[in-house]
Amino acid sequence: MSRRRIVTIDDNHPDIRYEGSWELDNQEYEGIFTFGNYGGTQHRTSGQGSISYTFEGNGAGFFGTKLNGNDTIGNTSWQCIIDGQAISPPWNMGTIQNDYAYCSGGHLEFATHTLTINVRATESAPIWLDRIEISPSDNTADHATLALSSYSVVVMANDTSLRYGPGWQFGPDNFSKFTNIPSSFLELEFIGTQVIWRGIAIPNQPNSQSRATYILDDGPPTEFTILPRAQSYGQYILFETEKLPRNRHRLKVVYEGFEAPLLLNYLYIKDGDIFDRDPRTLGPDLDGLRIDAITGDGSTSKPSIGVIVGGVIGGVAFFFLIGVLGTWFLRIRRQRRERVELTFHIDTPPFTAGSPADVAGAQLYPNEAFNPYDGHGTNPPMTQPLNGAISHYTGPHTSYAHQSLPIAAHTSVSPKAQLTNAHPSPGPAYFEDSGIRFSDQNVAPPVYTND
Repeated sequence: MSRRRIVTIDDNHPDIRYEGSWELDNQEYEGIFTFGNYGGTQHRTSGQGSISYTFEGNGAGFFGTKLNGNDTIGNTSWQCIIDGQAISPPWNMGTIQNDYAYCSGGHLEFATHTLTINVRATESAPIWLDRIEISPSDNTADHATLALSSYSVVVMANDTSLRYGPGWQFGPDNFSKFTNIPSSFLELEFIGTQVIWRGIAIPNQPNSQSRATYILDDGPPTEFTILPRAQSYGQYILFETEKLPRNRHRLKVVYEGFEAPLLLNYLYIKDGDIFDRDPRTLGPDLDGLRIDAITGDGSTSKPSIGVIVGGVIGGVAFFFLIGVLGTWFLRIRRQRRERVELTFHIDTPPFTAGSPADVAGAQLYPNEAFNPYDGHGTNPPMTQPLNGAISHYTGPHTSYAHQSLPIAAHTSVSPKAQLTNAHPSPGPAYFEDSGIRFSDQNVAPPVYTND
């Protein structure tokens, strides 16, 4: 059987139960690795509260923004419990970042489980919940229950539904894939309603931006920009497609060049197939979940009788008007010829300087490149380097930390791709956690504090 994809649900999912004082926060906290938040909002608390979520599978985790470092971590505490048993706290509790793994637990039996987090926060050190990730079961009946509300699946760079053209290679982490060869492409057949491409800004990325396009089904190409190096090396959204009926779709992405590489960390596919497989191999029922009809625009339908009659009447009126104008033009021309014969000669005035006939061309505009980072840089991330590795699934990587990305040499560069170097040299690289960490031990002290 195909392997299962990780499933992500938003903080506003109806099956998440909040207790205590929680409020919606739609602010995007920049400059701390991963840019933005999943789904546009987070739940925030500055007091006491709890969150619980019941799922079918063998692992789950809570993720959200974390702004309190080692100096303020003592003002906050949280406790993670699965089925009444405390699970291990994260060891990198001083980290400041978006999409922080407050807790996660795995290696459970495939069954019904409840994940709970009890929190104590303050106004100076709040706690956020952005999303929940789960490792789902193989049971398609459970998938049907999950599909009753919105969810996303994580499609990693080695997913069997991805087809890479020439020029793609794995990054130093052997997780993400990238290309810096113009005309390189990637194709994807998927079931779902939307694709969100997650990329990474890397330490040795060039200072100039690049361009690429994506084509969805049989639609026109949509161009998007690959940003140059920034001071934050975390994840960001490269593009989001339009929303579609839940059905089988095609996506093709083409890299145009010429500087910043096109890097795929992973894709979010909303309402996607939970199994890692190519939908071209499936039958008409696809994954067995809801399928929406794809309706045409009706452009091939037969025209109505009223349209035909109107066209005929309009055509007759048009030719009648042409006849009247032609008769009038011939009469005027005959009168002018009679006047010319009486005077024997008519002088043609010379062209004068500045007359319309003297204009030789249109105005030319300078070819100036746009630098999206001019005056809008962000501060380097304030966090400790995370150098450990935890076994089993650790989620999509967000930084290459102390590694270099090989950049292929090229002999010609498009002027449109050139940007002024408006950035200082990059600072130290940092790791960022952004996936479920399924620890081998689920027994831990009941409360996560700085002690």
